[in-house]
Amino acid sequence: MNSLPFVPRSAWLVAGTVLACGRAPESNPASAAEQRSAAVPAVSPARTTTSVTSPDSLGHRADRGRIQGDTTARLWVVIISDFQCPYCKQWHDSSYVALRREYVETGRVRVAYVNLPLPMHGNAWAAAEVAMCSSLQGRFWAMHDAIFDSQERWAPLAAPARVFDSLAVRAGVDVPAMRKCVDSRALRPLIQADYDRSVAAGVSSTPTFIVGAKVLEGALPFPVFRQTLDSALHAASAGKR
Repeated sequence: MNSLPFVPRSAWLVAGTVLACGRAPESNPASAAEQRSAAVPAVSPARTTTSVTSPDSLGHRADRGRIQGDTTARLWVVIISDFQCPYCKQWHDSSYVALRREYVETGRVRVAYVNLPLPMHGNAWAAAEVAMCSSLQGRFWAMHDAIFDSQERWAPLAAPARVFDSLAVRAGVDVPAMRKCVDSRALRPLIQADYDRSVAAGVSSTPTFIVGAKVLEGALPFPVFRQTLDSALHAASAGKR
């Protein structure tokens, strides 16, 4: 996954009315103080996720867990998202299942999730940590679905940990192990690297999707998304002839 490019602003494709959260500042004030003292891995806008020095590192394992699809798929789709963004939930509820069923499960597309927890959303970082710690157990996508499905329950809470723990049980996550990971803040550097790389690449709102060489912004209807996927798949197939 480290070879996946981010796409520059010049390649952006914005279709229709943009239904998206935020604008992301250049740094995340919610975690800035902690990140100054954390060992954040080196990042590059040319790569999608954090550089890792060991295939056995926590960051590498968590990174692997948020990728789904056949390794021979010709097209990458990168979802840059915020678990607390209502438009990210809207896209998840209306389009994600179709993407997975029609393109991922058929072996045509690989999908990766990148975190952009916007400062306007007070529980977005907590949700991202829970999801990434679940990824260490191979349960990222189950937790991803549970978090979005229950967004209205945990988003307004001052302390959402109990809700996240109950979601984790239903998602098949070992909750004590997940909670130990969250409490240690071991994966905060990975989430911060996601955030920094997204902003450096010109992504300022969620959801944003990188589909091959195109960027789509906002909770687009799936028929629009499908057109872009099919066009990118056709281009990928033509390029391999």
